[in-house]
Amino acid sequence: MSDSNGGSFSFGLIRLGIFIVLLILSAPFLAIGYYKNSNIKSSMDNGLKLMQTNKYVEAQAKFEDAADSLGVLYDCYVTVLPLVGGRYYDKKYVFGLRGVARALAIGEKMGGGNFDVAEDIDEAERDISTRGKFPADAAVLKELGDVSLRSYRVLLLVHADCQKGDHQKALNELKSMIENNKYVGYDVVAMPVCYLLHQVAINLKTADAIDTAKNFIKAMKGVHDHPIFTQIALAIDPVVAPSSQPRVAAAAPQSLKEKYQLGLAHAKRKDFARAAPILEDCYATEPRNNVIAYTLALVKRQQGQNEEARKLCEEILARSPDDEKAGKLLAALDK
Repeated sequence: MSDSNGGSFSFGLIRLGIFIVLLILSAPFLAIGYYKNSNIKSSMDNGLKLMQTNKYVEAQAKFEDAADSLGVLYDCYVTVLPLVGGRYYDKKYVFGLRGVARALAIGEKMGGGNFDVAEDIDEAERDISTRGKFPADAAVLKELGDVSLRSYRVLLLVHADCQKGDHQKALNELKSMIENNKYVGYDVVAMPVCYLLHQVAINLKTADAIDTAKNFIKAMKGVHDHPIFTQIALAIDPVVAPSSQPRVAAAAPQSLKEKYQLGLAHAKRKDFARAAPILEDCYATEPRNNVIAYTLALVKRQQGQNEEARKLCEEILARSPDDEKAGKLLAALDK
């Protein structure tokens, strides 16, 4: 009996010794892996927060950092982790979420006018479909990544039509997308759609193109908080189709305000020959009005009468030295 107990005790000591040796050998991998694991957790947590606040390009950078922390040393950490217990990140989950972050960032880039994203789309698709996998509670993210990437490929073709000058074809494709693609309301898909609608509208200058762009951009701005929608809405707002521009009254207006608005309407239509005499009449009536003088200076500049424009700016600055617009115009005239 004593021999049996002694043998068990000896065997236990051997096992303990082996465990200690393995623990000592694995200590560097555990230390390095623990550090990398902390970086992965921090990067992924911050990336998810940025995604929730619609900062997609910044979120992508965080998930790229998380994926960069993977590698051979992290694999060693995962291998020895059962000795001491602990949590680690499945690299396939990291790649899958990185793919979604990449997909969302592409929409933000395209919404800002960067359509050089074909390689980015391929990389995001590989992350989502080949390299990565998703836990059950993240299936909706995979769907968002998939549908946005499919939409981007279509929008690259629309952008190519714009580059070739075929803006009417591009408009037809965008209208079809708005009517038939149930995902077009997602902010990452809507951003490049809004950008392209704006480009089409300012090139075609037709009521159809402008109305389509304004209506969709306004709707998306009302739904989404991303600043790109506000920027595009501000850019599309002044675009007016020729048929819907302000009518010029046949009879001469009576008040100074009406005269000025008439001259301003001509100037906005780039009809400077008609704008100049009306604004000159306004200026003669009220020569100390800085708004009238500045508008007339702009028209004079467009007519090539830089010396007269310069004099008007100097008069404004003599009255109002801090007038920023007049100062900038004068500086431009002096170049």
